[in-house]
Amino acid sequence: MPSHLLPSSANPALPAVLRELGYDLTEIGETDRILAGAIVERFSRRADGELVPAVGSTRPIAETRTHAGIVRVKRYIATKRDE
Repeated sequence: MPSHLLPSSANPALPAVLRELGYDLTEIGETDRILAGAIVERFSRRADGELVPAVGSTRPIAETRTHAGIVRVKRYIATKRDE
């Protein structure tokens, strides 16, 4: 029975979708994946000066950080079930 090595994508629903399509998945570990674009994080300052993520904030942006789009992903072996 053929099997395929799959890194999970940015879509966390992928394993569930593959299981619905008749695949048995076995998690075999984690690895790093390079995204097509950089990750940008914006921070504002609290009253005490501490930087906090500016998600949903109306405060001015105090600092913007850009770094390589490297993320941790799970790896799976996918094997088609006999039906």
